[in-house]
Amino acid sequence: MTKRPVTHLERAEADGGTSSVEQQSIFAQIEKGLLNNPQGLAVICMHQPRHHLSRWLGGDDDASPDSNVDCLTLTYSELHQAALSLVCSLDVLGAQPGQMVLCMVENGGEYAILLWACAILRLALSAIDPLILDKNDTSSLEEYLQLLKPDLIVVQSSDGSGVVDSTYSGIPEIPRPKIRLFLHQQNNQVDSPAAGWISLHKVVNLKPPSTFCARSTVQQARLDDDPARIHSILFTSGTSAGRPKGCPLTVSNMVHILTSQSWLINGPTAARVLQQAHNSRAIGPQHTLQTWREGGTIVMSTGPSFAIEHTIEAILRYHVSFIVLSPAMVHALTGVALPMEARDAVKTIQVGGDVVTREILGKCVALFPEAKVCVNHGMSEGGGFFEWPFFRTLLEEVPFFGGEICPAGKVAGGARVKIWDAKEGQVAVMGQSGELHVSCESLIKGYLGGVDAASFYEDGEGVEWMNTGDIAIMTETDVDKLVYILGRAKDAVLGDGGTIIMPAVVESCIERFTGSQTCVVPLGEKPYAVLKEWPHGMSKDEIVKDVEETLGEKHSITHVVSLSQVGLDRFPVNATHKIVKLEVQKALLKCFELTKG
Repeated sequence: MTKRPVTHLERAEADGGTSSVEQQSIFAQIEKGLLNNPQGLAVICMHQPRHHLSRWLGGDDDASPDSNVDCLTLTYSELHQAALSLVCSLDVLGAQPGQMVLCMVENGGEYAILLWACAILRLALSAIDPLILDKNDTSSLEEYLQLLKPDLIVVQSSDGSGVVDSTYSGIPEIPRPKIRLFLHQQNNQVDSPAAGWISLHKVVNLKPPSTFCARSTVQQARLDDDPARIHSILFTSGTSAGRPKGCPLTVSNMVHILTSQSWLINGPTAARVLQQAHNSRAIGPQHTLQTWREGGTIVMSTGPSFAIEHTIEAILRYHVSFIVLSPAMVHALTGVALPMEARDAVKTIQVGGDVVTREILGKCVALFPEAKVCVNHGMSEGGGFFEWPFFRTLLEEVPFFGGEICPAGKVAGGARVKIWDAKEGQVAVMGQSGELHVSCESLIKGYLGGVDAASFYEDGEGVEWMNTGDIAIMTETDVDKLVYILGRAKDAVLGDGGTIIMPAVVESCIERFTGSQTCVVPLGEKPYAVLKEWPHGMSKDEIVKDVEETLGEKHSITHVVSLSQVGLDRFPVNATHKIVKLEVQKALLKCFELTKG
């Protein structure tokens, strides 16, 4: 039988149109904050003492524009002057525009100065978690060094220099960088640091050459930045063939992200933006640069990753205006009694890191009644694919998919999106789930070293696309064409009769009915729902019946257990506070093996 042709209007694809991005340098973007708010705070670092950079900055750093801040702060003028000192010293050591910096340091004042200095000197910056040095993980570090071939290396402490040196000893074919820096001497050591290494604080005191001109250097950074230059290389949390996946973002990519996301961090929202993610995660540097572009303050928390206690401290002590929450963190915050003045300080909440449901948005609204709540999708490979159109929409009027799943938003300017039917080899129809493919000015052309090259392709019109690995669906509404991301393709569960079950849909359904956080994972050929805690007075049969009545028989789920039943007291989470489903699967498997035994 001949298939009925599908008209263009029925296709699940959308073009956000042209963007309003005016190509500029990275420094020209963040200099806006310096020009508009020179004496305003650019950085608050919660875990570093006020005098931490006194040897570097000089002068009396007891005075802060905000007398209520009792930790390290940097005004825009201080940040810029400190970065210029570093640029001058790196110039003495032979650093050149376009070179690669490998950074393995924690969030802090030094990282902020380094990030600003890289924009001035037009250095590419790649950050990885310094825990790799603490664990003496030379095999993983070797992979990064082989991929990046850095010209400069910066580590947290002098101890880390030994790990780097020993790793280079195992790969003699890759030259060691001439510039190797550490932030501080470990444990008050009196011994000289390893040969070739120098303290960053000593570097900034190097005497500038007579040929160095700060004004000329800044002018070049502002006007002479190559759009095709690699601005940064981020690494995804996943790997392929045992190698990390590097995402080389160009200046053009990053400028598009910063300008197209201006709806997210601006005005009162940018007053104090909390950065909890480590600088190796895409959201960290992107939000920092966005905040500086707006002349706001980036607040660096006390930990290496998302932690609910740090969020609470930042809200209570530093009155942050913008926070990022994962669904798991929203659940955790629900039980915290925050004073009203702290709740009112938060102006915008970005929810992400996992599939977001109606219940999660509802909890955010209840927690912070004065805040605007949005969903924002982003990846290490790019960002700015969607724009949130519901800031002025009541929760009950947001068009949730299946009554449960939040939209990612409408397609943003400069982006194109399509839902791909892999089985038929064509764009899916509206309302049909499929692979999420994106095209955008922010999107990288491919992973470093050609890893997973099949994820990137060019269509017959010469448009470059990426298969994100997400399952999504597109619908037509009064607002616009909306995209709903249902989860990762690898997390899909095969139900009875070959039905593909997206865990987030079932999780949301059960959470709404029981009030308990839920994780759905496969065990063998059966999907299991694991509840954080068993709802009082409710039976398994009642939960199963509600899922079947809400989602239909094809999505029925018969295996429902609690965390305590599988030997866990809490859901295992990663650095971004997303549930690690593989660990839940392992706990399930171990539990049922013991039961059988």
